[in-house]
Amino acid sequence: MMPNADIIRSANFPDHYEIKEFHVKHIRAMRLWQADMNTIAAYDDFDTIISEYASRFFSFTVFDGEKPILCYLFFPLWHGNWEVTVFKDADYVTKKPVEMTKCSKNMIKFISNMTFVRRLQITVRNDNPRAVRWAKTIGFTREAFLRSYASDGCDCHIFARLNHGFHSTGSRS
Repeated sequence: MMPNADIIRSANFPDHYEIKEFHVKHIRAMRLWQADMNTIAAYDDFDTIISEYASRFFSFTVFDGEKPILCYLFFPLWHGNWEVTVFKDADYVTKKPVEMTKCSKNMIKFISNMTFVRRLQITVRNDNPRAVRWAKTIGFTREAFLRSYASDGCDCHIFARLNHGFHSTGSRS
């Protein structure tokens, strides 16, 4: 499901990029890093699972011409707690890392300050050091190391951004 226009505009994607409704075939059309391929391979039915999330929650693909270069999926885990998943074309990341990072950072900042988001998190496989560095660069803070967390037993990191304007009923002060 496409997010509202404000979310997409917040990224300040260059004008020549086209934003389209996500489809799992967009991920399949990208040249992915091996670590991203490991994520996909870890699921028995990745295409069905990711398509179901995409049909129910915010998702979209960024195209440069005919080439999908970024796929974003945002979904709630429970009230106020959202997860983001990003698939990036390795060729695009290599050619335009600053542009991709700046756009993603803008959008992540915007979304993490929306009234319905208390916490925005990203889960990153330990075997993907590029993604670990990127999560930090776009404004996430590493919170935890999860042993054997991925479906294939890979360790993962949890990174989060908190919306400090969101009213919390937590017991911690």
